Amino acid sequence: MAAHNRWQTMRHSRRAPRGMALYRAVLGPPETEQPVRVGDVTVKTHSWSLPGLWPDLRWEVTVGYGGAVLHGWLVRSPDAAVPDLPRPERLAPWSCVVNDTLARFPGARQADPNTASQWVVHVDGHQLWFVYGLLQTVKPDA
Repeated sequence: MAAHNRWQTMRHSRRAPRGMALYRAVLGPPETEQPVRVGDVTVKTHSWSLPGLWPDLRWEVTVGYGGAVLHGWLVRSPDAAVPDLPRPERLAPWSCVVNDTLARFPGARQADPNTASQWVVHVDGHQLWFVYGLLQTVKPDA
């Protein structure tokens, strides 16, 4: 909780660096940088491992023109296996990331809840709610 509070304080400080400079200041240089083509635009993803907290996950940031951070979330490390997941209603908080559910449930469809830090995946009559890419709660579809 203390680390989260420091991060939020830094993010909202007028004196803190902006964009990728903030992530570099907090996490150091990214371990990977990869260009990704999205339609007619090329963006870059940068990622950092989080060995003490989640050894199988990475923090990934998508960066656009001029170093603007477009999106940041937790993803599974490329060398880590996607975990076996139970039925959606039996998923536990913090047990998976967005891409895990998309890989394990072929009928899953993503939805943007219009909140920058959140994401929703609809699967088998359930809404899987993620915050920064990590599962938080499962609700029945309305």
